[in-house]
Amino acid sequence: ALKFNHLHLHLTDDQGWRLQLDSRPLLTEKASATSVGGDPGGFYTQDDYREIIDHAGARHMTVVPEIDL
Repeated sequence: ALKFNHLHLHLTDDQGWRLQLDSRPLLTEKASATSVGGDPGGFYTQDDYREIIDHAGARHMTVVPEIDL
């Protein structure tokens, strides 16, 4: 009813990389360590990402992965 049916999920931002990649473990380890305001940061595991996709799909939402370069 409110047309909130797209989730723009930022997988990168100016503070770091936010998605675990098995092929790039150092990228995940080093580039996800910071966040805005000095917070510890973090990243989505592949299982987290699958859960987000499944949850959104069950609610007729589209997940749009965004990677800023």
